[in-house]
Amino acid sequence: MDTTNYVTADAIENEGKDNEPHSRAFKPNWLTHPSSVHAQILSKVSCFITASAAVFGFILWIQSGYLSILAYGMENLLDFLSSLIIVWRFFPPKSVDDPKSIMLALRAKEKRSSIGVSFVILLLGIQVVVLSLVRFNAGNHLFAGNEYDEMTIFVALPSAIVFGTLAMIKLNYANKLESPALRKDGFCSAAGTILSLAVVLEIIVSGMDQNIWYLDPFIAFLVGVVCIFIGARTIFLKNKEVPFLSLAWWAQSAEHSPAEPSHVVVLQVFPYK
Repeated sequence: MDTTNYVTADAIENEGKDNEPHSRAFKPNWLTHPSSVHAQILSKVSCFITASAAVFGFILWIQSGYLSILAYGMENLLDFLSSLIIVWRFFPPKSVDDPKSIMLALRAKEKRSSIGVSFVILLLGIQVVVLSLVRFNAGNHLFAGNEYDEMTIFVALPSAIVFGTLAMIKLNYANKLESPALRKDGFCSAAGTILSLAVVLEIIVSGMDQNIWYLDPFIAFLVGVVCIFIGARTIFLKNKEVPFLSLAWWAQSAEHSPAEPSHVVVLQVFPYK
């Protein structure tokens, strides 16, 4: 007679939770043990923040004409698209209702989500590189005056704080949920954080020496190159066998598409010790 006790994937995911040191008891569950529901909520919050920031950036650009404000709006627009993909990645299909099928369906969307976010990162890198080169070409005459300094500080400093926080939470969720797509979305938020900090740093440094006007476009250029590398590496090297130019591949049903073998841990059984 088999006397082995079996546990589900949910029990495995939460195994060791009660054995954590009491010093960590104050940490909320959504931070220490996130689920797909938490990831979906996080992505929806990210969508709202980035969409609002993009609209605000475009309105401010129309009023001011500053290229860096336009870059801010475009970066947030792409970050919004990235977060929107992650919302889809963790959105459970309505046609299934049991936990095992839901987890399988969600995992089946991981590959397409990862490649989709990689395209966004690639576009982000191209946009950042192009605008940084335009800034280099214009020199320190493109952004002059205290009005620009005040405007960019007003926009960049809160953005660095907000997007930096989002990036850390996204990367934490990505590690715990083993989601490369969410990790790449975290890279998008991290890129926005670095670009915002670069603007603030340039204003501080150029206030001491106005000849150091190239700090922001130089950092932006490096960030853009890294984004192009990450996006192109995922799309054209790591997934070159994937028919991502096929609409049928993108439109396949999540319930019937194969999940990634390296990530699928839907139901394992272990004897209790």
